[in-house]
Amino acid sequence: MYLQVATDIAARGLDIPDVEVVINYSFPLTTEDYVHRIGRTGQAGKKGVSHPFLTNHNKLVTLLFQALAGELVNVLREARQVVPDALLKFGTHVKKKESKLYGAHFREISADAPKAKKIPFNNSDDQG
Repeated sequence: MYLQVATDIAARGLDIPDVEVVINYSFPLTTEDYVHRIGRTGQAGKKGVSHPFLTNHNKLVTLLFQALAGELVNVLREARQVVPDALLKFGTHVKKKESKLYGAHFREISADAPKAKKIPFNNSDDQG
């Protein structure tokens, strides 16, 4: 088994084939960096697993993770992965990036929100 223990140094630009497990012993400052870290496993259709270790020993780390938990929930859902109940306890609030023109936008995503559905459209102009 190939194992990678990652920091932000490993977040981008490394091409290491056949990584099966990524262990993050610190959670990165952004979910984008997290995605790049775990992207080293399961590349090119292969399977892999990522384990982030989170502790509440540091109040600042806990506050940071609470701010990112909703984004991480979205990442897991988009990847069709199981969202652990322990993660949902941090909340699902997502703060969108702030625009100089429009300000900050917020979105709450309920844990029991319905999944997206495809809506087929008829190509016909006939309404009948």
